[in-house]
Amino acid sequence: MRRRPILRTRLTRAGGFALVGAAMFGLAVLIAAVRLRDHRSTPMPPPSSIGFPLQAQLDRCRRIDRLEDVDDACRAAWTELRRRFFDGPEGARP
Repeated sequence: MRRRPILRTRLTRAGGFALVGAAMFGLAVLIAAVRLRDHRSTPMPPPSSIGFPLQAQLDRCRRIDRLEDVDDACRAAWTELRRRFFDGPEGARP
């Protein structure tokens, strides 16, 4: 009965483990890439104007190109937006 060299057996076993480990790593990378691609292809929903009635006015004012075309309604909307931003939600101040 002929015995195989111990070193060759260990190298073969280590190579098998390395091959299985590389295959598992490749599978994990593939799954992550597919999930990332699916996540990016999902469109973002448009911002909701519920609870933010100034949104339509601010959108209109955002499209104004020249400073001379800004009207009082835009100025009032921007003032209200700044007030809400710096004061926080209604009722937040003591």
